[in-house]
Amino acid sequence: MKHLLTVIALLLLAGCSRPPVEATVSIEGMSCPNCATGITTTLRSCEGVEMAAISYTNEGGTITASDEEAIKLAIERVMKNPQYVVEYTIVEEQPGS
Repeated sequence: MKHLLTVIALLLLAGCSRPPVEATVSIEGMSCPNCATGITTTLRSCEGVEMAAISYTNEGGTITASDEEAIKLAIERVMKNPQYVVEYTIVEEQPGS
């Protein structure tokens, strides 16, 4: 019985996990496509970041992470380079999505 309750509790917790958070990112200060590649690599290496795609041409991109705090910490890591000015906006989940 004890094991059954543990399994039920784990299943309930698994069902309560929050969906990932997405943010759109605007980056000033990139001077070439290699900058975007480096920023993408930096973002992807941050804990909690599930996906990052930055484009030099579009001067920004998107980040998907486990929560908003992970996005904030990843952005702060990029902004350690004073060359970059980064702004981001959390994409709100649409009702019914």
